[in-house]
Amino acid sequence: MKKLALVVMMAIGGSASAEQVDCAKFAAAMDADMKAMSAGAVASGKKAASDAAFAAVAASNLQSNLVLMQAAKCKLPTEPVSASYYIQSALECSIKDSYGSDSERQTACDRTKWERKK
Repeated sequence: MKKLALVVMMAIGGSASAEQVDCAKFAAAMDADMKAMSAGAVASGKKAASDAAFAAVAASNLQSNLVLMQAAKCKLPTEPVSASYYIQSALECSIKDSYGSDSERQTACDRTKWERKK
């Protein structure tokens, strides 16, 4: 945690002020990481190992981004950060990846079209 705090101080204090930080980029990165965690949670078949590994990295990224957002005085999420928001889309992707056609897989696994469910 001390290393992370040092990185935060260097990233925010050393080269950019809080006013120059684009907080929306943090939110977008966190959303992508939640999708990766969802994919890792339901991973099966040929991509199971890579999806699970990427989900672990995404979880670490989420923690780092929350610390960076706080240091930059960005608005923090008001609800829990969770892979469950995209689990339905991730499950659909996993099923289509195993049993669907190429076009069905491409459609179901396009994370830009995944809908967040509560």
